[in-house]
Amino acid sequence: MRSDTLFYPLFKEFPGVFFELLGLEEEEARAYSFASVEVK
Repeated sequence: MRSDTLFYPLFKEFPGVFFELLGLEEEEARAYSFASVEVK
């Protein structure tokens, strides 16, 4: 499975954008880690 080539790099670089879209506080983004994990 391939990572989303548009959104994954954007959210990884600017995690606050993801939380803003969800209506959550940007401070929560500091403790969050974005990763693309492959499960077989």
